[in-house]
Amino acid sequence: MDVVSDVDASVCDTIDVAWNSTVGAFARNATDATTPGVLANDGAIAVAAVCIILSCTLLLIGKRALFLFCSLVSLGGGAFAVFSLSSRIGSLNCGSRLIISSVAGLSAGCIASCIIRKAVFLIGAATSGAVAYFVLETFPDLGNNGTILFGFSYIQWGIILGSGLVGGIALHFSGSIGFQIVTSSLGAFGVAVGVRLLLPDVDGWVPLCVGGVSALIGFGFQTMTKKRKKRLAEKRKETKTSERA
Repeated sequence: MDVVSDVDASVCDTIDVAWNSTVGAFARNATDATTPGVLANDGAIAVAAVCIILSCTLLLIGKRALFLFCSLVSLGGGAFAVFSLSSRIGSLNCGSRLIISSVAGLSAGCIASCIIRKAVFLIGAATSGAVAYFVLETFPDLGNNGTILFGFSYIQWGIILGSGLVGGIALHFSGSIGFQIVTSSLGAFGVAVGVRLLLPDVDGWVPLCVGGVSALIGFGFQTMTKKRKKRLAEKRKETKTSERA
């Protein structure tokens, strides 16, 4: 029996609805997004849960988890995007779509893992731009001059792009404090998106506030961990010095 053609079509239906729910969580005019306020199925809940777990890990661990996080996001995002596009090819069955999207996701993850350590500017730019996007999505009247391009006004696009540029430059020239801010912000953004997926009927400021509190907790935890490691390093140094004496 052909394993590829034997895959239950409901599996792909579940993934399709999960993707549409994710897109609908932070896309104003996505043509394939589901109606806001409807959490579609268990697939969407699974996406939200994974997003929150990975984001919380990034919040607490910081820079050490950043590159792995970016690779996993590239893997998952690439796979989901290709899977969604493959739905427009009517001749592909569910098994073929799963194989093609899996290969595409693995390729995207591998490429990201190879270049991400050299792309510090892009990490900072993407993080700052994503945070600005989420803020403007929550408060659509902020900077809205009535001229709309893909759901945002030109001023709002300027805010998003400007935030990305400033964030990229700041991270490129900053030290460890910059990575603390970026990982806290990126983790908080993921938590906010996850909350918005799980609770689509709440006002936009609720996930925004959850994200803000998460960012503060993450930054504070990383700062405490950094100071603790510094004290332990100094103590070990003093111990070695006393032993030599």
